[in-house]
Amino acid sequence: MVAYRPGFFVALLLLWGAAGCSDKPSHNEAPHDTAKLVKNLPSGRFQLPTKHTPAPDFWIELPPGYQVKFVGRLPSDEFYIFRSDDPTLTDSNATSPGFLRIYMGTVAQTGLGKNTQFTETGAQLMSYRTRWREWKESAEGEKKFYVAEIAAQDFFQSTFPDLKKTPLFLHIYIGGTDTTQVAALMAAAATLATTP
Repeated sequence: MVAYRPGFFVALLLLWGAAGCSDKPSHNEAPHDTAKLVKNLPSGRFQLPTKHTPAPDFWIELPPGYQVKFVGRLPSDEFYIFRSDDPTLTDSNATSPGFLRIYMGTVAQTGLGKNTQFTETGAQLMSYRTRWREWKESAEGEKKFYVAEIAAQDFFQSTFPDLKKTPLFLHIYIGGTDTTQVAALMAAAATLATTP
């Protein structure tokens, strides 16, 4: 199981900023077969097209100001969701107020450190019952970095009969210093669906 720390995600956000990430929200920035992309989605609804895994495409409803960046590489599909005004895009010393990472791949993942204290809350993704794990970490100054994750090892096998024997994991990771943004992104993650 791979464990990621908040600095890893912030470094990726900085990399996007240095690469000239668009300030305009996009319904999909993934290099993907455009014949499969759904056009004219309602405002705030985004397609998460899978390219490297047998997982179906997903759709998600996001709060205003957020955009999606596809960063998947073989053998995984990976999406980062963040606000275009996230300070980490331009300031390497800043901490993100809130971002969401959705990973679908062959390696189980977690953001939890070995001795991290966390709480659990029931959650549901489509028909799949799961749990949010939530904890706090230290951030710059006296700020706290709030984290919530779903590490679903059997989501695909339980939800999609044709993937029953496929070793595929789902990891949803939300982090940030703003509890309002973290809560809004947790609510957004609950809107994941396989239909537009």
